[in-house]
Amino acid sequence: MSVQCNTYVLIGTSFPYDTFSEDDMYEKLEPFMDNPFKGIHHHNGICILSDGMNGEYFIVGRVLAKSANHDGLVAPLVVRMTDAERSEVKYDIKHALGSLVTLPDFDVTPIVVSHYR
Repeated sequence: MSVQCNTYVLIGTSFPYDTFSEDDMYEKLEPFMDNPFKGIHHHNGICILSDGMNGEYFIVGRVLAKSANHDGLVAPLVVRMTDAERSEVKYDIKHALGSLVTLPDFDVTPIVVSHYR
């Protein structure tokens, strides 16, 4: 079995994995899921990184940078976020996922993660 790893820099939030645990949830969320081999993928303004290996996180947001498979980021990235951008990303998350599941209250922050799948 092979493992893919990409490093992501995004503006978003991390929900507990079990927030999206309904049986048919994967099919509903699949259009938002990122692919390790393609460029940055957004659907309705957001991308989902789901920790299917360990079930520790479910990250949702707008990707600013993504490394190639098994590579690091090629340059430093400074994340600056205005209140308007924070509000826009929060709106996109609520608009895209709020009809599928009851979302807990959340804040939008910069997130850096090495995502394995």
